[in-house]
Amino acid sequence: KYVGNVQTYNPYIHNVPDSKKDKVINVDPILYNIHLAPFERRNLDDIMNGVIMDKIGIIPPGVTWGGQGDDVFSFLEGDFMKPVIDVLDRLLGETDVEVIIYQGALDLICLTKGAMNLVNKMTWPGIPLYQQVEKFSIHDPDFAPIAQTEVFAKAYQNFKFYWVINAGHMVPKDYETAS
Repeated sequence: KYVGNVQTYNPYIHNVPDSKKDKVINVDPILYNIHLAPFERRNLDDIMNGVIMDKIGIIPPGVTWGGQGDDVFSFLEGDFMKPVIDVLDRLLGETDVEVIIYQGALDLICLTKGAMNLVNKMTWPGIPLYQQVEKFSIHDPDFAPIAQTEVFAKAYQNFKFYWVINAGHMVPKDYETAS
């Protein structure tokens, strides 16, 4: 959704009206494909059913991202927006399940501060040690040695928290390489 030509999922994405797109300077197609096309925003379904699915490596054939969305949302409707701190505490304290919080730092729907507050309210016995761990940065190795930080991360045992810097609510779409 756009408000004033700014996307509410990520305030750094602007919708240029079609009347202004015609005024963009024509660029040689070869140069465009080399230098600009890689930075265009791709369809989220293509990203999730392509590079992300390949990276995960456990999705059965015939299963696509989003194919079950409506059914899952309807089934879980009663649990939508309910606190899950006790569930996270149990998962971390009683299982070997890896719990990952993946946060777009520009997310205006699920704010980073809210996710950090959730972590601070957890009672999992490892939380005090997690809070003492230093945050570290992750860079895209393709841009070394002048790489900019793309992600901050913090991890202790089976709990990880990732802050994806230039992403909003739709992290894989906003910042595919960081995903």
